[in-house]
This record gives sequence, structure tokens and C-alpha cells, in this order.
Amino acid sequence: MIELVFILVILGALAVVAIPKLVATRDDAKLATIAHDTMTGAFEVASYAVARGKTEPTLSAMSNGVANMIEEGYATEAGTDVTVSSIDVADCLHLKLENQGSNTEVIRVVYTGSGGNCDRLQHLIDQSRFPIPLHGHLISY
Repeated sequence: MIELVFILVILGALAVVAIPKLVATRDDAKLATIAHDTMTGAFEVASYAVARGKTEPTLSAMSNGVANMIEEGYATEAGTDVTVSSIDVADCLHLKLENQGSNTEVIRVVYTGSGGNCDRLQHLIDQSRFPIPLHGHLISY
């Protein structure tokens, strides 16, 4: 009987240690998915704009990655500005299509939030890849 009590105590201690690790792993996977969809969405928009020589009124019309984030509830769209949420911060970053004049547009990631999972999400985004030129004098064929 005493052995059973010791086994239960050991299992309880293991559960106290293991459950937070499992939750953190799930959060890491969600953040990696959001970061991947953000980067993929930006590159899809760039490919669309270069291939067609134009952009559409919304980013989701040019990118499955952006459409997927919106469908999954990790992002909202207002024209060519997509607000991306981390798990705990609603306005973590923006994926924006910006007009730079002279028929030149770029896709840019702008960090707007901070704290907790938002900082972790921003760390997963390769900021050195932005801005991405879409068309205009920045594109060389």
C-alpha cells in the first residue's frame, strides 16, 4: 500500500513538471505556424505582383498563407494591411503593402506589439528579408 502512495506521489510530481512543458510546446508550434504563414504570405504576394505586374485590393486575394491566417483566426485584414496576432497579443505585427510612389510598392512587416508570445513571434520572423519590392524601379528583371 505504501508503495502505491509513493508511485502516486512520483506520478504527480512528473505531471507537475511535464504538463507545462507540453503546453509550451503547443504554443511554440502555433507561433511557428503563424511565423511561417506570415513569411510565406509575404513571398506569395511578391510572386503574385511580379508575375502579374499588379496587386489586388487585399493581401488574401494574392496569398494562401494570408488567407489561411485569417481563416484560422490569427489575423484580420483591412485592405492591404493584415494585423497578425500572437497567442496572447491581438496586435503583434502588421503585414503591409506600401506604395512608395513612382509606381513602386513593397511588402513590409511592421512590429506593433510586445510582450510574451508576441516577442517570440517577432523573433521567428526574418526581418532582414523585408521590405520586399513588388514592382517599380526596385525590381530588376
